[in-house]
Amino acid sequence: MAFQIANRPVAPLMGVVVFLLAMGCGDPKNRQVVTGTVTWRGQPVPTGILIFDPDVKKGNRGPQGGAKITDGRFDTRAEHSKGIVPGPHIVSIQGYSGQNVSKFHNFGDALFDPHNMEVEIPEDGGELLFVVPDSVPPAAKTADSEL
Repeated sequence: MAFQIANRPVAPLMGVVVFLLAMGCGDPKNRQVVTGTVTWRGQPVPTGILIFDPDVKKGNRGPQGGAKITDGRFDTRAEHSKGIVPGPHIVSIQGYSGQNVSKFHNFGDALFDPHNMEVEIPEDGGELLFVVPDSVPPAAKTADSEL
């Protein structure tokens, strides 16, 4: 016999709970739209990912945000992107060439190893410019980059 609460099966209730959690009902409503550019060595980063982690050491809490880089631009409203809560963050910049795309390298060859920077997200979002320092070396080629 299935577990019941007040003579009602729990399974339908569990399905609703799982659906609501998947829809992000616990997600803060203060995510902000952030757009901007990403360059390295004076050139737009062809493709990649930005991952925004609230800087808990500086008292910021909340969910991670992210954006896909396309032709040196990003927008947290784009597909596979998510708005960012205001406050201090550590952003991980992951830049790729867009060439030699494979099932193991969705964005192609890495341009550089992930580079972290501190950034302050304004209360009303806005536009940001990320310049990966020229001193960041190119990523080492790996054997599986030829797959």
